[in-house]
Amino acid sequence: MMRAFGFVVSAVVLSLPVLAQSPNLRLVKDIAPGIETYHSSDPAMFTRFGNQLYFVADDGEHGPALWKTDGTKSGTMLIVDDAKNPILKPKLVSATSQFVFALTAGSYVWRTDGTPLGTKSIAYISGDPKEVCAHGNRLYFRVRSNSDSLWVSDGTSAGTQLLAEFRAQLTSLAPLPDGTILFGAGSQLPPYDIWRTDGTRAGTQLVKAACAAYWPLGEYPFRQVGKGVVFWGSDVVNGVEPWWSDGTTAGTHPIVDLNAGAGGSGVDPFSQFLVHGKYLYFRANDGTNTGLWRTDGTSSGTVFLHAGSGSLRRSAVHKDRIFFEIGSRLLESDGTPSGTRLLLSDDVRLHGVLGDKLVIEADRSGWQSLVFDTTSRTWSRYPNPVEGTWQDVTNLGSQLVFSGQAARGDRELWSSDLTKDGTRLLVEINDRVLAFGSNIESLFVHDGSLYFVADDLVHGQELWISDGTAQGTRLVLDIAGGLASSNPRCFTSFDGALTFFASTFSGNVESVDLWKTDGTASGTVRWITLPTDANPDSLTVYRDRLYFAATTQVEGREIWVSDGTQAGTKIFADFGPSKLGSYPAEFTVHNGELYFTAASPSTGGELFATDGTVAGTRLVKEIVPGKLSSAPTQLYSYRDKLFFQAFEPSTGRELWVTDGSAAGTHLVRDILPGTSGSLPHAFVRTDDGLRFVADEPIDGVELWETDGTTAGTRRVTNSVAGLGTMFLHAVRPVALGRNLFFRGIHATVAIEPFYYDGATHKTYVIAETTPGYQTGPTMTPGVLCRGTVYFAANHPTAGYELFAWDSDIASARAIGHGCPNHVLRLEATAPVLGSTMRVTGSVAGNKVGFVFLSSTRATTSAFGCPDHVGVHGAALLAAVTTPNFDLRLAVPTDPVFVGYLAKLQSWFVDLTYARVESSNGLEVELGR
Repeated sequence: MMRAFGFVVSAVVLSLPVLAQSPNLRLVKDIAPGIETYHSSDPAMFTRFGNQLYFVADDGEHGPALWKTDGTKSGTMLIVDDAKNPILKPKLVSATSQFVFALTAGSYVWRTDGTPLGTKSIAYISGDPKEVCAHGNRLYFRVRSNSDSLWVSDGTSAGTQLLAEFRAQLTSLAPLPDGTILFGAGSQLPPYDIWRTDGTRAGTQLVKAACAAYWPLGEYPFRQVGKGVVFWGSDVVNGVEPWWSDGTTAGTHPIVDLNAGAGGSGVDPFSQFLVHGKYLYFRANDGTNTGLWRTDGTSSGTVFLHAGSGSLRRSAVHKDRIFFEIGSRLLESDGTPSGTRLLLSDDVRLHGVLGDKLVIEADRSGWQSLVFDTTSRTWSRYPNPVEGTWQDVTNLGSQLVFSGQAARGDRELWSSDLTKDGTRLLVEINDRVLAFGSNIESLFVHDGSLYFVADDLVHGQELWISDGTAQGTRLVLDIAGGLASSNPRCFTSFDGALTFFASTFSGNVESVDLWKTDGTASGTVRWITLPTDANPDSLTVYRDRLYFAATTQVEGREIWVSDGTQAGTKIFADFGPSKLGSYPAEFTVHNGELYFTAASPSTGGELFATDGTVAGTRLVKEIVPGKLSSAPTQLYSYRDKLFFQAFEPSTGRELWVTDGSAAGTHLVRDILPGTSGSLPHAFVRTDDGLRFVADEPIDGVELWETDGTTAGTRRVTNSVAGLGTMFLHAVRPVALGRNLFFRGIHATVAIEPFYYDGATHKTYVIAETTPGYQTGPTMTPGVLCRGTVYFAANHPTAGYELFAWDSDIASARAIGHGCPNHVLRLEATAPVLGSTMRVTGSVAGNKVGFVFLSSTRATTSAFGCPDHVGVHGAALLAAVTTPNFDLRLAVPTDPVFVGYLAKLQSWFVDLTYARVESSNGLEVELGR
């Protein structure tokens, strides 16, 4: 319950997801209807892409073709292009970050994003496709004809090209962390040459000749471990043993001679090799111990774990534990000899992990399906109409999807779901169509109220407001009228009102103008009329003016400025001397200036800054000289530095920082070495400093922190200890003190709300709003309003609607702006019960001031400045006489204060100019 000095705000609390009492096993779709075995669709070659599963199946009409599924019958469909041609007879299927690729019989190369328009045949290559390797946004593949050739594709016809031809056989394409691919070339007997490629012909080069890598018929592939690969090599002295390569000649060598002498370590040609964390797990024999081993690529890091005869077949990972099917037994390991033990001695088939459940089949006087609860460490029977026949089991959201054979003998697509809905809805705006939802988007907090855009199927996409209760959630105004949508966007607070762009229509002509609202229908008005086809965006407040990007037929797309009057709304500056314009974007206020990105014919797209005058508008730094662009994005102001993402040819898109000068603008750290770039984004300030999300070499998209230095830029945590959780791109988390609320995903839960605990560096699923894979919109970023985090998400029966999370976690949120805008800054740590809250700020010039505290109230104005605290009646916390101040306030320890809300603001008198100035406001919630 949120309490603000007597004012009560009710909110819906989301409960944690719970496991169903009995598993839900169902046939997803009978793709090839019929009762005879030969009517099987035989689904196979499952490949994950986004939140869907692509696979090859035969519906009895088209032959083997590419299909996709979201785990539902209606969402299981044949992939066709715009001319409705299916992708027939795929031999190899793989997915990059942008497309699913299918190499078909006859060596046609197809690419698809799952839509007809995004499905194309991009190349024909004579030969037999043999192997694929996806790395970043490119697919590498081997084609066998009279000789072996190596190809690369970025999903376009022009970008599909031959890299090299070899008289020898190619095998084992393996990615390295620096963005290159390692592969071998040789006959079916050693010795072999090791090569690497960066995706260009010139960059396809020999690493080491005749290093005796050993892979008869290609059974021994490279496996990436850390910054290199492990493979099996042989020589006349040591026999077949594990080798290491980091892609260099000097860095290609044997790791250890496990079995001394020429006998080798007996690597099993039918065994699997699992990489988890920093180790490769494999089955070998050192002459004494036969069974499970692991290596990190070093001699000292190669360790025997557990005895076991038979091949290493399958494995599954849950948190910090790994489960292995080796021979006919089930092993459990934490990666150490003492932590590796026999779990089940029956003949087993390991299928995978769903939540905290390990799913297997075991032969106990006949095959039975069993579930092992990793928390209670108990076994239970799994009712299974397709016993003993599961194949190609794959996690999809909160389901296991697999090829299963029922008693009648035909093999089709099945799924199993062990979770159930554990959340409640705040409000259902569209209750007219079951599971349709109101398509909520653009959540924004202004003056203690939540504004957003929704469609109730009566008024189109229009502006709504909420006080955090179902009764207090209402339509503000039907701006466009009827079923037409005004699509309000680019919300910002200006001059005490919520300002935004919205569309209206006269016949077929759309007009996009500047609107403002006080939250009432009568107070929602068209404020400034803009030119037709202006297509405005990026609305930003700076120095009591509104800046935005808009287009005209004469100047092209340029920066506009408005003082809130029709006459005072005009083009601010024309950077591009053509009708194309400079395409300004990323408007960000920092240290008294407005920063933005823009393009000019001489510099390309780079970082600019302005003080609000044309003469004071400057290029900060040309990061990539000449007409090429560094194209900065993700601008974020933190303390005295501006952080952003920028492109430089040698590093790709990486983390940059500026102090406003050319000399002070530089690369912070090359997080993902090579040219791919780590794509740093989602910057957010917490009590522990500046956090952001980046794609790093080993574990993918993870949480990082930075102080602007190379040494001070490091990974915070591997999101969800072993569960594969990812922070989603382009979604800024909500800071709650040291903690974060964010939109995330992991192997057993689709896109859902997550919580990062800054004290333990662990991440948890808050709730599962929709069990199983979610189709359509899945979740908006969260916003913090009066101590509650709001977001929109799919609900099983209501559709896409509004949710709220009352966390009882302390928070401090900056609100509004000061006077002059953004020049004075006030920050605070979250007021955790029993701790000391820090309130810090900075001013410039000859000033004296005061910090005030009050209960939450609407922002008004005083002395010509935004008044967030009601300065005439607020409590005085402290006097301020220094340019930089740091106040320490004791927070009560009594739990009764959890949920109390308050506002803080600093006010100053400028002694030089005899004027009153104010800072931004702070909204704080007392909590744990």
